[in-house]
Amino acid sequence: MAALEADGTVVTAFEGPGPWSIEAVVPEAPDRADLAARLALAAHLAGVEPLPFTVAAIERRDWLALNLASFTPVGIGRFVVHGAHHAPPRHRWGLRIDAATAFGTGEHPTTRACLEMLEALACRRPLGRVLDLGTGSGLLAIAAARLGAARVVAVDIDPEAVCVAARHARLNRAHVMVACSNGPRSAAARRGGPYDLILANILAAPLAAMAGDLARALVPGGHAVLSGLLTRQERQVLVPCRRAGLRLVRRRVIGEWATLVVAAPHPTA
Repeated sequence: MAALEADGTVVTAFEGPGPWSIEAVVPEAPDRADLAARLALAAHLAGVEPLPFTVAAIERRDWLALNLASFTPVGIGRFVVHGAHHAPPRHRWGLRIDAATAFGTGEHPTTRACLEMLEALACRRPLGRVLDLGTGSGLLAIAAARLGAARVVAVDIDPEAVCVAARHARLNRAHVMVACSNGPRSAAARRGGPYDLILANILAAPLAAMAGDLARALVPGGHAVLSGLLTRQERQVLVPCRRAGLRLVRRRVIGEWATLVVAAPHPTA
């Protein structure tokens, strides 16, 4: 692979039961003699026979258009997550999320489960103040705003995701404060707290590490929806949550992915 990296910005290895193949995508046709010499040297250093190769032009395609065409509306509860090229049914709430560079288009099981849990919680009582940690595309934050949350703060450690989420909030006319921030202890997150609900569709390790911070950021009796973890990682997340005083009140499993709803204790009488 190193022999091809000088030519291509994308180098991919395909491993199989038969011969392996390595492909490189390059902006211009490489010099065949130079490429052959580099591959011959790589083969010699690896102790294998000289490697055959082919050079072929790739048909030009509008990858953005192809990506948009593959992103069909996703119905979740009363919501339909759709791109700009689709209109939601009139009897459903549309959430316009264009496929972009941030996670969260409703297709992944964790996003679906979080949206389901969010809607279920909204049916029980007003959402109040909501924090969306690792907001990605902004989907969950926008849905919380549509469900009547009094205040929604959405934060992400990735500046690109923050830009995407802010754009989606504007497109959906959702009142969401979006900021680049890392975790519930950050200044941007603390300004809107304490929270009645925290949404965190991230990964098991950071969820476990911030369990204490999540508990402190919740109002008494508040809830947190934790996702982005595999079923085998539930204990890894639940043990520190329980130590922080958070109890499991609901669990949703889709395939190998788990979503946990935990609650902060109510104040003692």
